[in-house]
Parts: sequence; C-alpha cells; structure tokens
Amino acid sequence: MNINNLIMQLPEKEQKYFVYLIKDLDDAEKDKFIKEIYELNDTEMGLILNMLLRLSPIQLRAVIHNSIESGPLMIIGDQISSKRTILGNRIAYHLLARNLKVEEILGLTFSNVNAGNVVDLIGNYLPEKMIFKMDIDTFNTVCLKILTDNVLGNLNVEKIGYKASPKFRVLVAREQLLLLKRSLEESKIPSSELGFPTLLREIIDLKRKLISPDAAEKDAKTDLYKKIAQVYKIYQEKLLKNNTCDINDLVRLTLELFKKSPEILEFYRNKYKMIIIDDYHYASYAQYMLIKVLTEKKTNLTFTSSNKINVYGWHSSGENYANEFIKDFPKGKIIEYEREPIDVEEILKREIFIQTGETVVDIEPAQTADFLDYINGQALIRLEEEDETNEASLVVNSVIRKHQEGVGLGQIAVVVRTNKQLDTLKKVLKGANLPYFITGDKLLTREEIINVMSLLKTVYYSAKKIKGTVLESDEIFDFNNALKNILLEITPLQLEFNTYVQLEKMALEENTDIFEIINKEKGNEDRFKTRFPLKDREIMGYFRDLIITVAKEIEDYDGAVLIELLTNETEFLHSLVNEGKMIGRLKAENIKFLYLYAADFVKKNKKKGLSGLRDFIDDIDSRRKKINEEEKLHEDEIKIITLNNIENIEYHVYYLI
Repeated sequence: MNINNLIMQLPEKEQKYFVYLIKDLDDAEKDKFIKEIYELNDTEMGLILNMLLRLSPIQLRAVIHNSIESGPLMIIGDQISSKRTILGNRIAYHLLARNLKVEEILGLTFSNVNAGNVVDLIGNYLPEKMIFKMDIDTFNTVCLKILTDNVLGNLNVEKIGYKASPKFRVLVAREQLLLLKRSLEESKIPSSELGFPTLLREIIDLKRKLISPDAAEKDAKTDLYKKIAQVYKIYQEKLLKNNTCDINDLVRLTLELFKKSPEILEFYRNKYKMIIIDDYHYASYAQYMLIKVLTEKKTNLTFTSSNKINVYGWHSSGENYANEFIKDFPKGKIIEYEREPIDVEEILKREIFIQTGETVVDIEPAQTADFLDYINGQALIRLEEEDETNEASLVVNSVIRKHQEGVGLGQIAVVVRTNKQLDTLKKVLKGANLPYFITGDKLLTREEIINVMSLLKTVYYSAKKIKGTVLESDEIFDFNNALKNILLEITPLQLEFNTYVQLEKMALEENTDIFEIINKEKGNEDRFKTRFPLKDREIMGYFRDLIITVAKEIEDYDGAVLIELLTNETEFLHSLVNEGKMIGRLKAENIKFLYLYAADFVKKNKKKGLSGLRDFIDDIDSRRKKINEEEKLHEDEIKIITLNNIENIEYHVYYLI
C-alpha cells in the first residue's frame, strides 16, 4: 500500500498534519517508512501513528532514522529543546516497528531525572511492554549493575580483585568523607599542607581522568601533588580491603573489568543492540572511554548533545567529546533540532489573547521562545517599531492605557535589550511624567542563593555550638529558618513536609533547634524509627554528618571553598544542572556567580575560618536587605529590566522591545 492510502485512512485533521509531518522525507525514506508501518498489526499501527502525529517533521526524521543502514545519529538541540522526547519516541519506534527487545537497549544518562523522563515517555506509548527490564539509567547505576552481574559463573567484580563476600558495595558520601579523612590522618600529612577540600576535589578528578594512584605518584611534579598521590594510594587500598568503592570508581572499575576480561566485554557488546547516550557533552574522560569501548563496531547508536554548552567549575572535564562525534563515527549523521517556531508562535498568540484580550500578530518566535520559560502564565506583549523612539512611544502609550484600565504601574515591566533602547525609553517616560525604576541585579535575593547561604549559616552555627561560643548576635541568623530552607527546598535534602513539621514540634517541645533534634538521632534511633520514614532518616543522617564534619574543620575553610564543598556534597548543583530545565541551569550558574563573589571577598579580606565566614554572611545579608528595601521604595513604579536580569521576576504585564 502506498502513502496516499495510509493518509486517506486518517481522520481529516490528522491527514493535513501527516502531510506536513512527512514533507522533508525523500521518496526512498517515505517508502521505507510506510513499509515499516504496514508490517505492523492494527494495534501497533495505531500506537505508532498516535505517537508520530505529536512530532514535528525534524523530530520525525530523528525518530525513524535507521542507524544500522545510515550510521550513528547525533541529535543536537538547544537547552530548551525536547531532545528527550525524541529519544523516548525513537526507542518506542524501534520496539514496535523494528522488532527490538527491551533488554537489548542500553541508555546512559547523567541524571536519574533524565533517565526517568525517557522511560516515562516510552511507557506512555507502550504500557504493555516490559519497560522495567530496560537498562536506561545513569552511568554509575549501569556500571554498578555490570560489576555485580554474574556472567561467567562468578561475580564480575571478582575478576578485578574484589571478593564475593562481604557484599561489594558503594560507599555513601558520608562514609567516603570519613574514610578519606582517616587516610589523610594515616599519611601524617598536616592539614596546613594539604586541605581536605583540595584533596577530595583532586582525587575525584584523578578518578574521572582514569589516573591510578601509581600513575598519580609517578606523574606528580610538585610536593602538593606528591602528597595527594600518597593519600590517594592509602585511600584506594582501604576501599579494596573493605570490598567497597566510592561512586567515582564505578566507571573506572567497569573499564578495568572489560580490559581484564575481554569475554565479559564481548557479552555486553552482544547483549545491547541499541545504545543511547543522553547529554553527551557532559561526558568526563572516563565516561567517554567507556562509551568508546562499548560502541566499538556498532552503528545502532544515538547521542544527544547541546549546541551551547556551559562548562562549570565543578564539571570535571573541559572537553566536549560531542565535538569528536564525526571523527569517532565517520559514517554518523547529525540532526540539529530546535523548538519549531510554529509551535511557539501559536502558543504565545493564544496565551496572550486569553490573558489580555488583545490579538497579537508578527511574533518572532526565535526571540520569544526563551521568554516563555521565564514568565509561565504572565501576560507578554511584544511591541515593534522602526526605531527606538517609536518603540518607546508605543510602549508608553500602551502603559498609559493599561494603567487607565486599572493595572498598577508597579505591576508593569518593560524589558530592553540594548543601552540605546534604555536611554530612549527613559526620556519618553520622563516626558510623560511616568515614574520608573531600573531594577538591578537581584542575584542575592534569588531562592537558590538564599538556600546556599542557609547551608553556610548552618555550618557557622554548628561550629559555634561545638566550640560552645554561641553569642546573642548569632541568633540574627535565624537558624531554624535556614534549616527550613535547606530541608524543604534543596531537592537532594528535601524531607517530607510532615517530617519537617514533626521536627519543628519536637524542637519546640524540647526548647532547642531542629538541627539539635536531628543530631540526637544517633543516641535515640528507636524514637526516630517510629516517627520518620527510612528515606528521611537517611537524609537527616547524611546531612548531620556532613555539617558536623565540616564544622569541626571550619578553620581550614573559607566562604568560597565552603560553597563549592557543600553544594557538591549535598548534590544541590548536580540536581539543578540535571533537572532537564533551562531555569535549573540558570540557577546553577547563579550559584557559580556567588562562588566567584565569595572567592573575591576572601581575596580582599584575607580571612577564613569562623570569623571570615561570619563577615561573608553579614556582607551578603546586608546587600540582600539593601536590594529588598530599594525595591520596596519603588514598588509603585514601572520596572525597567535588562534582558540579563529577567529571571525570577513576577509582574502582571511585560513589554519586550
């Protein structure tokens, strides 16, 4: 049957969209596509069409691309494009139309959230498939499965020097910190010569670069790196002796297994017929090498990457291995995907009409797509004219009409992109006697910054309590409120709301603070078992041990080091960068700016330890207070905002000129 017969079987609305959907396919691609569909039964065909009719033409090309015939596929998109939607649909299409089995698919991601999103998408279309058998997970989880698998009659880890008993396991973060501290103590290297945060960061980096303790010792050029190599060696020996590893060992150990046992490597190469790598641009050197080993001689490969990569200071590799794609896979194909302008345009027009009653024409979606992510539900009015003066006049006249309709001036924001637009707008507003206020950088008032500062305050207050030097002036930090920010808003540390309420109640009954209640868990585990779920008890235990460990060593740290240590060890940064939303990445970048500010503050003030941390906290609090007071003074005035300060603002009407 030809493609026209298929189209005629569809409802009238779907006929038109299907014609649009396949418009970019050549005749050969259309023939292969139709042949695959017509080999399905009616139920499977219905599922396929229901899935594909939700896509755009460029998404369709990526979904039906045949890697076996045409080579590996790289899907490149911006940070707000739905690359994972393509992945989920592509896997579902292969399961239905190309007879792939769920256990033959391997998906490697950089976060549990992303892995879950892909599996959820597949489950939406194929609920009857046994998707729980599918290996779509983070690098670390997949590697742990491989290491603890039994391929040749015994556990795979036994091939690389570990034992079957006691059970091989991965240390949780607090155990890793304590074991590394014991290794440092055993080395007899004074903390004044080798700071613990530096040691932790460098060992993680060595593992991600696949540098062994012996190689680190051999390559060390300075006394500092010789000391790091010495502790690294002691630490790894302790891990092996205890039949454990840390989370940064998993990829390295899997590569070691494949090197020592080629037959095990061949087993996994044969097992997985389709391999998917999501967000390839975040791969460390170790992850890149694992991908190369697993994908050798394979063509049914799919990668996603971003055309704009921000490599943060906490990212272990400055390399973007996605740039090596064509070199590594000469027959590969790259499809670059961005959100379809037609979708964004129609959404914006519809939403603006619903909220304002105004019909909007000639929106340029490329310039407004990002805006949609920030304003979620607010009215957006985009005005265009031939020059800055006409644009500004158009805005001011519209503002006056809105104000006459009952919209307060303080509820209106005008967003400008250039200084020329700003200067012109100020002149026209002054001419119309309209009050305005140019909002500055509100970085310090943002939720993620407040949460990081809450972590610092918790360490400070805990250190003071340990030393027995809490003063009345320390109470201004509002310790319980800082803990509330941490335990309800920082996702990796987030407790159930009922758990937090119970902690508050216990603190009130015992006339103490919430952290002290958490700290008492070690001495009263039975009470905690009966009151709180296991997950929350584990979070509280890890949080308590981390804060106390850092607080005891407070004199070795400054504000910048603490921000880096705490945001990494709590996985706060990891959760933001990998939540799959552009706003999460922006929040992570804001924390990076706070780190840079702290580093500059330390450089100028030359203080660390408790007194240096107190000065830094006071500085940030006073700056935030000033910003809030200034905003309050101008709350009834029109807000002028530059595009780089758009995040996290809440007004009723926006004008973008």
